[in-house]
Amino acid sequence: MCHCPPALLDPINVTVIRGEIASAVDGITGSPADRQWVTTVDDLLGLIQLTLDQATNNPPNELIAVEYDSVLGYPTSYTHDIGFICDTRREITFSGFTPLSS
Repeated sequence: MCHCPPALLDPINVTVIRGEIASAVDGITGSPADRQWVTTVDDLLGLIQLTLDQATNNPPNELIAVEYDSVLGYPTSYTHDIGFICDTRREITFSGFTPLSS
């Protein structure tokens, strides 16, 4: 059972320009999203690297799973679960990614 705030469970439509979040809107309600829960591709790449760097110090039943878009190469799914500690699973999913033309 997840004890996460609802804001973490709803999809968020995010626009990033030059590495900065330009807008973040709740995908269900259309209202502005709480930006503390918004992750950019660059943020996620940093989080993936941090998770991998720290993996040698973590328990053997830890789960780290990352999937990437086969064409554009950005991460589409990130899962990290320490396993034996309740409510430590973290999942981030990117979908509908559209690069803006420069």
